Amino acid sequence: IRKDDPALVNKIAQTENLLRKQQVKEAMEQAMDYYNKGQFVESYAVFERITKIQPGDQRVQKYMSQLKEEIADGYYTAGNRSYKSQKYDTAINYWTNAKKWGADSAEMDRLIKNARNAKENALKRKQEAIRKAADEEQRKAEEAAKAAEEAAEAAETEES
Repeated sequence: IRKDDPALVNKIAQTENLLRKQQVKEAMEQAMDYYNKGQFVESYAVFERITKIQPGDQRVQKYMSQLKEEIADGYYTAGNRSYKSQKYDTAINYWTNAKKWGADSAEMDRLIKNARNAKENALKRKQEAIRKAADEEQRKAEEAAKAAEEAAEAAETEES
């Protein structure tokens, strides 16, 4: 066997090509399985692996592009749900991830800014409510002390 034998080189190339096709086929099945289960990030990771096995595959590029949009949309929607539930930190995390997956950066930045402002306003309202409750407790304590003082004075006056 000569390593520069054209028939041998051709056979090796064919075998490598068949192996690559088999790896791509198995990976495509795995990626589609993840996709069908709603595991989009995992599916995307498998497609990335396929691009390393077989660079330039337009079909894989198309799937990856669609997946990026779906992942970004999923994070965007989850962020909106969290925001409506007043879970501002969670919403910020989701929108940050949406941005990483290709969602409109300006829009995500605007939503993140709104969530930070809403979180700050909610904290201020909570602090104000705590302050008001403390003030009310203080007022009641002062009233009770004044009433006790007046009762003691009245009792003293009756004894005299």
